[in-house]
Amino acid sequence: SSGKTNKTVMVEYFHANTHKAVHIGHVRNICLGESLCRILEFSGNRLVRVNYQGDIGPHVAKCLWGILNLKDRIGIPPEANRLRWLGNVYVQANTAVEGNEQLETDVKQLLLKIYAGDKELTKLWKDTRKWGLDEFDEMYKDFGVKYDEFYFESEVEFPAREISQQLLKEGIAQESDAAIIMDLKPYKLGVFVLLTKDGTALYSSKDIALARKKMSKYKLDRSVHVVGREQELHFKQLFKTLELIGDKEKEF
Repeated sequence: SSGKTNKTVMVEYFHANTHKAVHIGHVRNICLGESLCRILEFSGNRLVRVNYQGDIGPHVAKCLWGILNLKDRIGIPPEANRLRWLGNVYVQANTAVEGNEQLETDVKQLLLKIYAGDKELTKLWKDTRKWGLDEFDEMYKDFGVKYDEFYFESEVEFPAREISQQLLKEGIAQESDAAIIMDLKPYKLGVFVLLTKDGTALYSSKDIALARKKMSKYKLDRSVHVVGREQELHFKQLFKTLELIGDKEKEF
């Protein structure tokens, strides 16, 4: 391109989860994301490469529940390929828990205990989380990717809860069946649930908190998310919500 743009562009890509197997969709996203970064850089933009990783939430709770309760089925963790082992534990736990109300409640309780700072569970979570992150580092080398910033779901859970309560107080969000929601039906985007009735933040409010975290450090001309097609509605809802709450992030 002959015209140099000299804009600051953030590209968020890869998005692997620490306690689940990496799949072909993640490989697609890292290849697409890095290719996009290199094209934008070549065209004269300043790039900020970022990765937002699912290191907490129901999938992690299920995996940890499996480690604690399915010892006879899963065996001991191997010395190498531990992420694959964790992925298998998650699958086994999912199968064991699905459709069993009591066990589903146990998994929820385990997650709430981590959020509340339970020492033993927090240690297990951090140790197993590191297994995933270490393997991701190897993948970044394989793909020739160097990130400027890593964001984690665990960092935005509590800010997301506060933002949701604040939006409710300001009358921008509403309460519905004890949950906090954004009613986006006037924009043909349905309902965007921010906070569950038990007070847990969902991807929606976490993404609002993440957007604020990014904007507090970087002055961006554009922010690009490389995600799967199935995320399209979520991001339309997110961008409309950011617009309604006055967060001036230019998202594409």
